[in-house]
Amino acid sequence: MNFFSDSYLREYDEKNNLKSGGLLYRIPSHPTQGYNFEYLLFIPKGVKNKTSLILESMNYKTCETTDPKEKIEYMYENYKSFRNPIHYCNQNSLFPILYPLIPRYYDNILNEEIYLNMLSSNSFKVSNKLYERVDLQIINMIHDAKSRLSKNNIYLDKKIIVHGFSASAKFANRFALLHPELVKLVIAGGLGGTLILPLRNIDNEELLYPVGIGNFSEITDEKIKKFIAIKQFYYQGKKDEIDAFQSIDDKGFIPYYKGIISSDELKQMYKYLGRDINTRWVNTQRIYNGMCKNVYLKTYENGEHNLNEAVEDIKKLLEKVK
Repeated sequence: MNFFSDSYLREYDEKNNLKSGGLLYRIPSHPTQGYNFEYLLFIPKGVKNKTSLILESMNYKTCETTDPKEKIEYMYENYKSFRNPIHYCNQNSLFPILYPLIPRYYDNILNEEIYLNMLSSNSFKVSNKLYERVDLQIINMIHDAKSRLSKNNIYLDKKIIVHGFSASAKFANRFALLHPELVKLVIAGGLGGTLILPLRNIDNEELLYPVGIGNFSEITDEKIKKFIAIKQFYYQGKKDEIDAFQSIDDKGFIPYYKGIISSDELKQMYKYLGRDINTRWVNTQRIYNGMCKNVYLKTYENGEHNLNEAVEDIKKLLEKVK
């Protein structure tokens, strides 16, 4: 590959969820080009000359360190194992995959964890300029990847596929509403029963981001119109008990995970969608089915907090992408 001389390359044959192997480039940050962090670009062997890009939203497993550089190395080591089932799902479609190496961090001024991998409301209020608007930084990474690939006669479609699970499922859903003009397909699961509602208010009450978009003027009516036309697949396991939107008690509105959602946001979520996962999922499905033209919401009766039940559905979806 040309125009990757600034990047670290690992070449893989078949490994874990990889069927055909491929090239994994670790591309350095380019602040002058609008992104302050590295990203990974996986190019499967057998990639087509005209293809689409998968944006694999950031996800983190338990990592004890608070050092951002160590967190980034941990993310890299985890990704290059190719344990993520998206690689198995992609074994026939063979799309390039972009994975940003952007770590979560603790903001000392806001005095809370910043869940950049969820695009939580506090991610738009960060005091550290390095972490400002990670959604826009990722868009610049996408432009960079397209440029590099095009110089190697691999031409990406203007619109991307966004995939996420658990925390990164929230990112995928919210990114698509923020930037629907860039997205052709969203695949996200393990949602905690909740998606952002493409609504400004319910019963004349302004909906707070990320419950809705009433206080987020950047999401225009035109963006909403484009979002509800995107092909979207969301899924939830009925036995999935992992809930990012818990209160510390059964009747209150104090978030168990401070930084993921504020007390006011949590109170509103419970009011309009429900307190437990399954109730929220039923109400979310009702709203999305009533608004979105190409949405498919699926409940896996035996599904837990993993992709296992959804793998074949995701694989078929990717194989149909044009």
